[in-house]
Amino acid sequence: MKALARTFPEDEIELPALCDRVVDLLQIIRSEYYHPAFHGSFSLKSVLPALVPDVTYDDLELADGGAAAATYARLQADDLPDSERKKLREALLAYCARDTEAMIGVYDALVRESKSSTRD
Repeated sequence: MKALARTFPEDEIELPALCDRVVDLLQIIRSEYYHPAFHGSFSLKSVLPALVPDVTYDDLELADGGAAAATYARLQADDLPDSERKKLREALLAYCARDTEAMIGVYDALVRESKSSTRD
């Protein structure tokens, strides 16, 4: 968030303020939770199907982080036609929305798991 604030000075107050409200689920999963379906990986692509199997990226034009990063980089080009820019932006926003949905699903699954384990 701090790096984004440097890149987008118009948001230099709002972005760092989010830091106290954001939790890195990767660190929690790595240290506190393991599922055999992770197959040794803690990436979202491994964790999501194990914890939230109904959320996938299969229906999206961009289906992985590498493609999303490449699309973001491509959007930085000055010579990109407006029609292509619009199409890429929409695909990237759809991917980001799904990533957000996935993270909320993982969070909810971890909360459910922690509640059920405290009852045992």
